[in-house]
Amino acid sequence: MKSIRTKLWLGMMVLVGIIIILLWLFQIVFLEKFYSVIELREVTKNANSIVREIEKLDNINEVGENTLITETMIDFVYEKQLSIEVIDTSYQIVYQNSSGNSMNMPGMMKEVTNEAHETVINGIEFKQEVTHPKFGYQFMIIGIPIYQDNVVQGAMLLTLPMVSVNDTADILKKQLIIITGTLLLVSLLISFRLSKNLADPISKISRLAESYAAGHYTERINHTGDDEIGQLAKRMNHMGEELVQNDILQKELIANVSHE
Repeated sequence: MKSIRTKLWLGMMVLVGIIIILLWLFQIVFLEKFYSVIELREVTKNANSIVREIEKLDNINEVGENTLITETMIDFVYEKQLSIEVIDTSYQIVYQNSSGNSMNMPGMMKEVTNEAHETVINGIEFKQEVTHPKFGYQFMIIGIPIYQDNVVQGAMLLTLPMVSVNDTADILKKQLIIITGTLLLVSLLISFRLSKNLADPISKISRLAESYAAGHYTERINHTGDDEIGQLAKRMNHMGEELVQNDILQKELIANVSHE
């Protein structure tokens, strides 16, 4: 049968193991997925906000003349390191801007861009991840239709590089190795202290109860804590004193009866 100390140690190890597994899952395994979801959600939100401002214009061709909208798009482009393109229903570029890190798309990716143009001009939002055929970089192409009086007047097309998080993951792995070792060491120290403060007194109380059951009433436990275990130890000691008194009275009674 496992002792209390062993159970405490195993429980602490299981708890630390669960924490470590969760850290590895959320910081390494799911990191890229979380990053992609959060980044795309923010980019789409900002793009829709700009589209709503464009829809307030009398004509989509006025986009390049509106300082507030163009400045917003410039900030957007360089903050997210993406390229942005606004076209009318004739597929003519009304506005175009690209960050310094944006890469030109060759043949196959141009086909995806053309597909995005056609889809969005038909009033359907477009979102597709594309891999650069030469460099292997991944891009997310997002298309949002621009309406005026409930009629599609153009489209906004975003090309967002999906930044690799492998370098970040490598750094986190090194950090987690250190964290794992630290957690294991701390858990060992904590379980040792818990066993000293909790398991040892309980074991002593158990042995004291066995001693009383065997008729040895003079033994006492030295535990002066004010917690529940300390109170139990005091009651056990008090019970021992009562048992001694009862034993003395019993012996006196037997002696008196024998004398009579």
